Amino acid sequence: MVAALLLANLGVLGYGVVQQRQGDAKVTELTAALGKQASLIKDLRTDLGTVSKRAAGAEAAAKSASNDAARASDAASKAGTEASKANTEASKATKAQQEAKAATLDTKSVADKATPSIVTVHCGSALGSGFAIKAASPSGYQTAILTNEHVVDECTLVGGPDPYASHGTTKFAATLGEFDTYNDLAIIYIKPKLSPLEVAATATVGDPVVAIGSPYGLEGTVTTGIISRMNQDWYQTSALINHGNSGGPLLDRRGDVLGVNTIDVGGGGTGLGGSIRFRLVCQVIAKSACS
Repeated sequence: MVAALLLANLGVLGYGVVQQRQGDAKVTELTAALGKQASLIKDLRTDLGTVSKRAAGAEAAAKSASNDAARASDAASKAGTEASKANTEASKATKAQQEAKAATLDTKSVADKATPSIVTVHCGSALGSGFAIKAASPSGYQTAILTNEHVVDECTLVGGPDPYASHGTTKFAATLGEFDTYNDLAIIYIKPKLSPLEVAATATVGDPVVAIGSPYGLEGTVTTGIISRMNQDWYQTSALINHGNSGGPLLDRRGDVLGVNTIDVGGGGTGLGGSIRFRLVCQVIAKSACS
């Protein structure tokens, strides 16, 4: 009996020892597992710190890039403003250059433009100049030539000679048209077609001018000067006007007609010339020329 109880107790004790060993093993396993978890958590914290540092670095880089972009935008805006100022200055310089060029008298350009429309006018023993204007011509004639009445005065007389015009060695038969002795203006008509000269705006004292005509028969003679004085019906000019210039045009810097050269006040090319203002031509003899 006692032996049986002893054996039973020994069995229980052995079972308990086994259970204790199994529990210790599980504790060991749990401890190892907890150690691994702690290591993983440590690694995660380390990674999180690294990520946080990288995120902070990225944020700082982004902020720096944003600042750089703002500075670049500001620089671009300033550059645009400077470019706009430069364009404005360039435009002003170009305009000033154009105005300076417009104010400069290019005598050759004026002569090249006007000379094909200017002729020498002949009437008996008289000789003068004339130029094509915009005015209606009678049948059979294509060009109205404006000149001075005193140039064709002999042709206005009954039985007087017929006028004619010449350009170089070419002669053009002509017929007398309207004339005004008081204002010293006359028109003759020729058959060939010449381009009429344009009418200029009113000049002012000091404006450069060009006179073209046939002084003493020297066709195509060009002289220059300025508007020296303005009168109601005529300009005083320093451009030389001699015998034979009468009836030729006084031109502005664009080659447009300001007046009809008519007198040399001092005689002999003194530089005291007179030119009938073209508005008087329009009023008394050729209204269509100013349309």
